[in-house]
Amino acid sequence: MGMQHVSQFLFLYMEERFHSTDILMGLSVTVTVIFEVPIFAFGEYLLPKLGPTGLIAIAMGSFAIRVFGYTIVPTAPWMLVLEPLHGVTYACFTLATVHYMNDHVPMHMISTAQGFMSSVAGAGSAFGAILGGWVMVQPSGGLLLFRSDTVIMFVVLFLFILSQIKCKRTRAPLLEAGGSVRQSELGTSPQGSGTGRDP
Repeated sequence: MGMQHVSQFLFLYMEERFHSTDILMGLSVTVTVIFEVPIFAFGEYLLPKLGPTGLIAIAMGSFAIRVFGYTIVPTAPWMLVLEPLHGVTYACFTLATVHYMNDHVPMHMISTAQGFMSSVAGAGSAFGAILGGWVMVQPSGGLLLFRSDTVIMFVVLFLFILSQIKCKRTRAPLLEAGGSVRQSELGTSPQGSGTGRDP
């Protein structure tokens, strides 16, 4: 939903607040795409080190910083300094979600999972466009929209981190219990066939 606010209303915001030129708007898109490439290229090195959880957290944080920056920059050219964060957001989130699905969804359900994720994203985009359009027509609508996105994303990021910490704490005793049972089974397993006959 937040990404939809940027894709649909950023240019309108730039024009209303800064009277930006079409060239500057087009250049902002170029910058966002350029910075996606290296992250996708080095994705196989980032995933083992950061994991899907780390990449999603980075994506959320980058988005929040980016949209908050829109509301405090003094002139339009400064927007270009923030646009590389789109590459970080999009690439990290895409890498994380694809990797997560490959790890947790059976192979015969991959297409269904991807279709479901696309449907959820589409519904969020539609709702975001409607809500964002209503906010944009309010006084200082652009500032209100992007600052609201900032607050919401930081709250979601905080809840996401808490949920991951809770999951790790819950999972650790289960893994330890499973390991103890495994060791117990190995320790009590018979050494021979138990037939009582000499070799």
